[in-house]
Amino acid sequence: MHVGDELQIGELTVRAVGGKHAVIHPEIPVIENISFLVGDGGHRARLMHPGDALFVPDEPVDVLATPAAAPWMKVSEAVDYLRAVAPARAVPIHQGIIAPDARGIYYGRLSEMTSTDFQVLPEEDAVTF
Repeated sequence: MHVGDELQIGELTVRAVGGKHAVIHPEIPVIENISFLVGDGGHRARLMHPGDALFVPDEPVDVLATPAAAPWMKVSEAVDYLRAVAPARAVPIHQGIIAPDARGIYYGRLSEMTSTDFQVLPEEDAVTF
């Protein structure tokens, strides 16, 4: 998919948005990266997966798969991104690079410093919103 494309899957619509990877370093060229908004007839943005784009949509998001960490990201940037999107709920992604003993620090900041209902899902589990 490319930015602006839409894909219909049953009653769901997947939209490609964003387009640019978050800045890694000023000396490294910014590459393409797509975020995805998944919606249905009742809401155009039920779920958002930002990829590495840190794209902030101009519409309300129900559930954000929010980057908790990345090799190029500070905790403050993760908090600022979650605040900017301001979804009703968020679940962490990109947490694989966080040492297990440090996850509470990262998750604590995302939970305590935003008004979003931040939920950590057990790995390999599914959830219904």
